[in-house]
Amino acid sequence: PVCQLGEGPHWDDDSQSLLYVDAFVSKIHRYFPQTARHQVITIDPSASGTSVTFVIPLEKHPDLFLISVGRDIGLIRWSVSDPDIHTTKLLSFTSVDEDKPLNNLNDGKCDADGRLWAGTKGNEVEPGVIEKEQGNLFVFSHDMKQKLRADKVHLSNGLTWSADRHTFYYIDTIAASVDAFDFDVANDVISNRRKLVDYNAVGLKDNYPDGMTIDTEGNLWVANYNGAKILCINPSESRIIRTIDLPIQNPTCVTWGGPDFATMYVTTSQFQMTEEQLTANPDHGALFKITGLGAKGRAPNKAILAQNLIDKMI
Repeated sequence: PVCQLGEGPHWDDDSQSLLYVDAFVSKIHRYFPQTARHQVITIDPSASGTSVTFVIPLEKHPDLFLISVGRDIGLIRWSVSDPDIHTTKLLSFTSVDEDKPLNNLNDGKCDADGRLWAGTKGNEVEPGVIEKEQGNLFVFSHDMKQKLRADKVHLSNGLTWSADRHTFYYIDTIAASVDAFDFDVANDVISNRRKLVDYNAVGLKDNYPDGMTIDTEGNLWVANYNGAKILCINPSESRIIRTIDLPIQNPTCVTWGGPDFATMYVTTSQFQMTEEQLTANPDHGALFKITGLGAKGRAPNKAILAQNLIDKMI
């Protein structure tokens, strides 16, 4: 099924399935490529909103997932034995940006220690127009205590880490650049922000960097919203080394999956597209896979939570 706004793909190695969200309609998808089975779960609204923007499996708990709903973060239970069409509600552990009720969470991922990093975006004053400098980037401890790691963010988006855990890569979509920070893993601190690729400087003015992943060579792969392509960036040289053209306008995020992590999965969006555009190409919003890239990734990090939080789900 096509999504209005597909986002947040995460390959679950345990079940050999791809998890991803349809953010604005509060749905999480689980697709099993080997059997073509497709599960969809709808999440009830939280106290702070309805958008579901990430889904991350919990370490050692295959039926539990850390997700966002609005500005809330918490757990859901979702089993492969559940019906293919299902509904549940969030057990919320924390919420962010309490002083900015119109903000929303966006992309989130866990670092190698299982700590969640997630950011927010400012109020969407009209479709596609975000209030600037209202968002933040947070890291969450295993007991879901939040620490601010970047402020004055416009639209917090793609994030990933180098394999040696010394560098954190980050995208603020409206700033139109792919950035790097030094990463202090022991203290979960980021510093020394610098631009790797400035979209305006390299002639990508109407492209918007969105979701991002990294391959085993250390190269970044970035979905270009409104750009109909994926960029591969060599961060050590701060340059684009490859471009993958796509048959749809708005790729949103990329991840590696499959048994050997050599398949790239791409979520896409049909948000704000006209009826004419959708009639001309009904694949806007579909999930795509790309093989034969000659690159591959690693298993994404799962979330690790304090036992007392997990116990609340039992």
